[in-house]
Amino acid sequence: DPTVPPIESEPCWSDTLLALLDDRRRLLDGVGYGDLARAVINWVRANRDLFDAAGDAVLCHGNYFGEHVALGSDAERVHVAVGSGGDGEHMATDDGNVTAVIDFEHALAAPAEWDYLRTALPVFGPGADHDVPERVFREAYESVRPLPARFERRREALVLCISLSYLRSLHLQRGDQDPDHAVARRGHRLAASIRERLAALRDESPRRTDA
Repeated sequence: DPTVPPIESEPCWSDTLLALLDDRRRLLDGVGYGDLARAVINWVRANRDLFDAAGDAVLCHGNYFGEHVALGSDAERVHVAVGSGGDGEHMATDDGNVTAVIDFEHALAAPAEWDYLRTALPVFGPGADHDVPERVFREAYESVRPLPARFERRREALVLCISLSYLRSLHLQRGDQDPDHAVARRGHRLAASIRERLAALRDESPRRTDA
């Protein structure tokens, strides 16, 4: 079809990431954070090589943690756990095996480090209700699939992008459930942390080397 642009024969992760961030920007435009989203997008565009150095893509769930994972061998129990929704829990415990995974709305092809952080940040970040350190999860993760080389160099940049996605989710998912002032207060704090992280990355960019 000559009206449809050809599929890129060698797609880059940065192309997907920029498209994802622009999707987040569209909602953030309506809640006063569009300029912040554009600033993040411009920084990512100027540093595409940093992201594309992560190597091959894998299939990422994008939100793989307790509320979206069912454990157990009993199919009926898993169905009840996933379908109940009354207490916000989507997990059944039986023999400890993963039986079902739900909510694939964030699934995409991306380097494994994206999926790792999309789990590690909410599960091991501020507000975690356990004392298990992230390194335990990382060791277990890398026993199956090693993270891409030089992941630590990209971590803060990836957290920047994920945080922008969280800012969008805050207004999309909590905007009609929590009081306006509560959403605004949380949004202000999150936006401030994004600005601080972006400023730090801008300061670091001229000093980045391949070493």
